[in-house]
Amino acid sequence: MELAKILVPAFATVIGVAVVVFGWHKSHGLAAERDQKNKRRDLRLTMMLDAYQALASSAYRPFVGDAAVQDEKALESIQLLGTPKQIDSAQCLVKDFAEDHGVDWQPLLLELRAYSEAPGQPFRKHLGTLSGVLGHGLGA
Repeated sequence: MELAKILVPAFATVIGVAVVVFGWHKSHGLAAERDQKNKRRDLRLTMMLDAYQALASSAYRPFVGDAAVQDEKALESIQLLGTPKQIDSAQCLVKDFAEDHGVDWQPLLLELRAYSEAPGQPFRKHLGTLSGVLGHGLGA
């Protein structure tokens, strides 16, 4: 009887501590997973925005010098991180350039502007920017 008075509260305490430790471990794991997902999303958005800005700034300029290097890096980022549609658009541009040295950047720029990780949420919504700030005059 004396032993039961000691063991029952001790057992209840051990069970309570185990539940708390398990809950803490699980919530920590979920928070770390969420943080990694947010970091990946932020990195992707940053790189895609940089690609968009590089392509938009050189859209109506000769494809030489620094502009060519920036455009090449932008196309590499798109091939690495872009959606399948963006990658196809980038590959078509590269093919067109290789064939006749002329490129129409507008389809790819519009595709980048429409970029979305979640259906119905355009690039600007992910960035929290106002309508008309990026790519002024490109339509869509």
